[in-house]
Amino acid sequence: MEILDQACEAARTFQPLSDPELTALLSKTAKAAARGEFEPLKTFVHLRRYCAESGMAGGRTAAAAESHAINVDRDNMSRARNPDASSPLVVALFGLTFVTGVIDAVSFLGLGHVFTANMTGNVVFLGFAIGGTADVGVGRSLAALCAFASGSVVGGRLTNESHRTPAKQLLIAMYAEVVFLCLAAGAALIAGGEMSSASVYLLIVLTAVAMGLRNAVVRKLAVPDLTTTVLTLTVTGLAADSGLAGGAAPRRGRRMLSILLMCSGALVGTMLLRPFEVWVPLIVAALVVAALALYLYVGERSTNA
Repeated sequence: MEILDQACEAARTFQPLSDPELTALLSKTAKAAARGEFEPLKTFVHLRRYCAESGMAGGRTAAAAESHAINVDRDNMSRARNPDASSPLVVALFGLTFVTGVIDAVSFLGLGHVFTANMTGNVVFLGFAIGGTADVGVGRSLAALCAFASGSVVGGRLTNESHRTPAKQLLIAMYAEVVFLCLAAGAALIAGGEMSSASVYLLIVLTAVAMGLRNAVVRKLAVPDLTTTVLTLTVTGLAADSGLAGGAAPRRGRRMLSILLMCSGALVGTMLLRPFEVWVPLIVAALVVAALALYLYVGERSTNA
């Protein structure tokens, strides 16, 4: 009943901000917003408390302030999860989709029937191995799954720090990915052409941790059709929402580009593995991620300037 009373009170007393009030509020908060100080307010609990305890509600009751907080929170979440196609964040996610193709080519072709970015394949391989299929090992699939999960735990901790913007969260994941890919490339270079079992497992763990960390962050961003590692729902959406199925074909270009980029990454990874050793495509992947991180960093700085 208390919640119902608050809702009724909010409906009875709510008044929208007038243009002068809105202008005054934006002018007072512009500098703090540019520094990212309002990022925690994207979490509804923090925003509700702030509205209720501050002058943001312009003298309104706490219930009315809470109603205002709900509307603002809904608008912020919508904008955060549907960025413009040309935004640096979306461009970075497209680039990471390409890198996923390279990493899966390296892991499957260079490390022996295992995926370090696509965990669905490893679950299937695990079943094949238990069933006695030749050339598919339980150990490698399990190592990839465990390492990927470990990276996802770290990524989950990162995304639960609500004071960071989505771009900053992705940047941290990309920095870590560059480090792990460089370590994997270094280990492959030291191991040489004939890698030992220990070297193979080390590369599986390093690349899977990097992919798991990134995947956890991208999952939290929840940008439609840009998971960077899985295309099952992207292909499903492309077909199910098409004109042939009676749909309006939303984000058709984004979906098709995601598929093309991952395929292109796999092609590049395969072509690099033919004349070179495993460390070469890993270094190429690390350089691509580093370039994307620089682009995203510059774009984020210019947006907040």
